[in-house]
Amino acid sequence: MTKKVYFVCAPIFLYWPVEISKRLNDLCGGIVTGGFIGGPKKYHDILKQEWGDMADEVVYTHDLELKWIATQHDAKELGFFIELLGHEVINQLIIADRHIGNGLLVGGGIADSPFLNKIRTDKDASLNYLVNMLSYLHGFLSKTKPDVIYSYAVAGAFTLAIAELCVKLDIKFLKLTHSRIENKVVIDSSPRDEMNFVKIQFQKPISEFTNDSLKYGSTYLNKFREKQQQPDYQILQNNIYLEKTTFKHTFKLAAKYLKGTFNRSNEFFHTSYLASINYEYKITKGIRKFWKQKPFFDTEFLLKRSFLFYTLHVDPEASTMVISPYQTNQFAVIEAISKSKAITDILIVKEHLTMIGRRPSGFYEAINALPGVYMADPTEPSFKFINEAKAIITLTGTSGLEAILLKKPAIFLGNFIYKFIKKGFICTNDLSQLASILPNLDKIEVIDDADLIKLIASVNEVAFPFDGGLVWSGISKQKVIDHPEIVNLFANAIVKNLS
Repeated sequence: MTKKVYFVCAPIFLYWPVEISKRLNDLCGGIVTGGFIGGPKKYHDILKQEWGDMADEVVYTHDLELKWIATQHDAKELGFFIELLGHEVINQLIIADRHIGNGLLVGGGIADSPFLNKIRTDKDASLNYLVNMLSYLHGFLSKTKPDVIYSYAVAGAFTLAIAELCVKLDIKFLKLTHSRIENKVVIDSSPRDEMNFVKIQFQKPISEFTNDSLKYGSTYLNKFREKQQQPDYQILQNNIYLEKTTFKHTFKLAAKYLKGTFNRSNEFFHTSYLASINYEYKITKGIRKFWKQKPFFDTEFLLKRSFLFYTLHVDPEASTMVISPYQTNQFAVIEAISKSKAITDILIVKEHLTMIGRRPSGFYEAINALPGVYMADPTEPSFKFINEAKAIITLTGTSGLEAILLKKPAIFLGNFIYKFIKKGFICTNDLSQLASILPNLDKIEVIDDADLIKLIASVNEVAFPFDGGLVWSGISKQKVIDHPEIVNLFANAIVKNLS
């Protein structure tokens, strides 16, 4: 029987679905494909041409969004989706989106656009967009009935809505999820990075693990503790930040702005090319201001104190908006920690390098003004603080996993992708619990090495290596063609979910 596989695409994820579809066609003896794409219309046309006869539906979402936001929603349809999904999920769709939930972005921002201006000036626009989008997607998915929908990420209301509707319509939803172990990624079924397939593997008896995976688990744990290196994806992010600090980057922005002034073909309702260039320029100015003011304290001074360690997240990002929807205000989180910690401890807060220049004015000064709270030098390795901290506090971050691997107490105030291991951490969304958690860190049960090795081995059993730069460093058909082994890994992971 012919299978139907749809993809949620984007300009940076344009040619991968095409090559993956071709490989799926070889593996399955015939598939029908299709999907969604926004951005400039030329990318929709390229995708449709590349897929050719394989695709039955290639939806251009940009034009739909214009209708969704401008059309008054039907109260009966809203009632239908409240009954189908519930108030909590519908609220989470708004929280997940940096446009319709823009008012919730207090620790970062995005470039202006006609879409964003509409949301800011029309209080009904968010609900109009949401209800009309849900109505369209529910009708489309009910009609087309794909076997699988694959998305390269879930970072907004559109993809999260697809994932939630897939559950209700018995359609398999898959997304790329980073394991936070080296460069290993998992094609998983959870839109909120809950690592369902790793969890299934972890719950199996040790006899069902390959010797290679168990050896990998032991070797990785020992190497991690010895070398304490960042995951590959963090190194990639830091390199992107460093590129923005150069004068060469500033000159590039000026050239792009000049080009955009004479060619308005990249001005869209959802995104404005010129506004994006202006926003990037604002970031470069913010970076220079940050390093001129240096709103952080000396590392050696901080390390002499008894302290808790909190790592700031990128904002906006799925790690807060999708995975941790109830803690999107990180200043409020830091304030809650400062009010709940032992009076003899300090709280050290470290910025995410890629957020320098992106925070609202006065953000760091406000953090430093909190009693017992100190900003740290963002260029210092996080492990310098993790190793000495009484506990590591994060929303969903990698620093929490690193703490657990080093047998340091970890507190997740949003979610933890490996919470099924049950030991080595506390996970809560209730900030009022901090007053009872922080004075009793010794009650957090330490996880033993056997379980940590089993966790890492579980990742190895279901994951495959993937260089994120192949997606995030730009659009290139040749880049995809040159990596048939990666295409094959993606295709095989999807095939497992077609059977």
